[in-house]
Amino acid sequence: MNKNIGQFSCAGVIDTLPLSALRPYHALVKDDKLQIDELNNHLNDSKKARDLFYDEVEEFRSLPDEIKHIYFILLGDKQEFRDFFSYVEYKCDKSLGEIRGKQVLNFTKGI
Repeated sequence: MNKNIGQFSCAGVIDTLPLSALRPYHALVKDDKLQIDELNNHLNDSKKARDLFYDEVEEFRSLPDEIKHIYFILLGDKQEFRDFFSYVEYKCDKSLGEIRGKQVLNFTKGI
């Protein structure tokens, strides 16, 4: 699944915003930017995005298996989530997914 971007090799693209359902927050706290007219510090922003991503990975890994299955069944084929599931090496057997799909419908009826 490696993609070549210029001279760099990219294993995939993962945006933390769609993953924010796993966390109670998403916004990157920019405490290093004290004045509104100050320039962004891209190095600090990237470090904060990395930390947020790792938080989201840990949050996913800590979920009960049933909830992981539901997320995968609903989102596993979506472009925004495909690389995330690949990164965390989460897979769901298709036949299991179809069975679980019925459970998803039953689960979502109660919401």
